[in-house]
Amino acid sequence: MLAAGLPFTGAASAATTHYHQQLEISGPTGSAFGYAVAIDGQTRAVEEPYANGGDGAVEIYTGAPAHWTHQAELTAPDAGTNVHGFGEVLAFVSDNTLAVGAPYHNGYMGAIYIFTGSGSSWTLQDEITDPLNTAFDYFGASLGVEDHGILTGGAESAGGAVYALAGSGSTWTVQQTIVPADRGAADAFGFSLAVDGSKLVVGSPQHGGGGAIYFYSESKENWTQRGEFQDPGTSATDALGTSVAIDDSTAVAGAPSSDYSQVGTAYVYRQSDNAWAMKATLHPSDGVTGDAFGWPVAIDGSTILAASSNHNGGAGVAYVFTKGHGDKWSQAQELAPSDPQPGAFFGWPTLTFDGSDILISAPYTTGGTLYWFSPQEH
Repeated sequence: MLAAGLPFTGAASAATTHYHQQLEISGPTGSAFGYAVAIDGQTRAVEEPYANGGDGAVEIYTGAPAHWTHQAELTAPDAGTNVHGFGEVLAFVSDNTLAVGAPYHNGYMGAIYIFTGSGSSWTLQDEITDPLNTAFDYFGASLGVEDHGILTGGAESAGGAVYALAGSGSTWTVQQTIVPADRGAADAFGFSLAVDGSKLVVGSPQHGGGGAIYFYSESKENWTQRGEFQDPGTSATDALGTSVAIDDSTAVAGAPSSDYSQVGTAYVYRQSDNAWAMKATLHPSDGVTGDAFGWPVAIDGSTILAASSNHNGGAGVAYVFTKGHGDKWSQAQELAPSDPQPGAFFGWPTLTFDGSDILISAPYTTGGTLYWFSPQEH
C-alpha cells in the first residue's frame, strides 16, 4: 500500500517511522461504507450512506480492527421520509452516547440524532432539529464534542452558524449560537469545525470568495472569538476552511482549490500567548491540477495528515507531514491503497488517527473500504 516517499526524521532519534497498510475492511456493494467514522476506544461507528434504499445506516463495531465484531445497526426513526444524509458526520459524546448528523433531513433543514447504549443495545435518546426550521440550513453537517456538550454547524441559509448544544437528561438544547461579526450571506460558516478542549476552529470556505477560518476559546460555557484568518492565496475560490483540525495549540486548515493551479494547500497555525498566527504552508510533492489537496486534514501532535482524493484519476492519496525544528513541517510519506481504483476517492472524507494508527476511507470502491495503516520504526 505504501507509495514511495520521504522518510520520517525524528528530532532526537536516528530511527525512521513509516506507516504500512495492515488491513482493509469493505462494506456491501453500493453502500459507500466508511463515509464517516467515529472512534471511542474499541468501539467504532461507521456510516453506510446508501444503505436501506438511500436512507443510510450506522454500523456499530467493537474490538481491534483485525477482530471487529458487528454489534448493531442504527437507523433513523423516520427512515423513508427524506432522511438522506443520516450519519454523514458522527461523533461520540461519551463512552455510551453517539451523535449522528443528518444534514439533508426534511428538505435539507438537517437534524442530529442522539443514541445511547453499548454493545448490541442502542436506543434513540433525542432528535435535535434545525433551530431556524429553514430549508437548506444543513444543520448537523459538522460535529465536534467538548466538555459541556456538542458543537454543530448549520444555518447555511443565513450564511452559517455554529450551535453549542447541552444535554440535560435525555433532552438536548441550544445554549449558544456562534456567528462572526463579518459573516456574509453565503459564507458557509460552520461547514467544518474542530474542537480540542476549550479551543475551537471553524471553517467558512466561501467567506470573501477565498474562505476564512475563525478561532474561539471557551470559558464558563461561553465561546469567544480569538482570531480570524482570511485566505492568503491568490484565487478568489481557494475555499480556505473546507476542512479544519486542531490539537492543543496547533491547527491546520485546508484550501483544496488554491495554489499551483488548484492543486490545493494546507496551512498550519499555532497559538502562543493566547494569539494565533499562521506558521507554515504545506504542499504535496507530486500535486497536479485538480487534486483537491487539503480536503480533509487531521493532526495528532507532531504529525499532520492531508489528502488529495482527486489525485491520479480520483484513486486518491494521503500525505504524512511531520514537524521538525521550530515551525518547520516536511512531507514524510505518501500513502496509497494497495489496490488503488480510479474514482474510489481514497482519503475522503474519512482521514483520521485511530490511536497510533491511521484510518482512511475510499467510499467509492465497490462497497466502500476502510484502510488501516500502522507505524513501524526502521
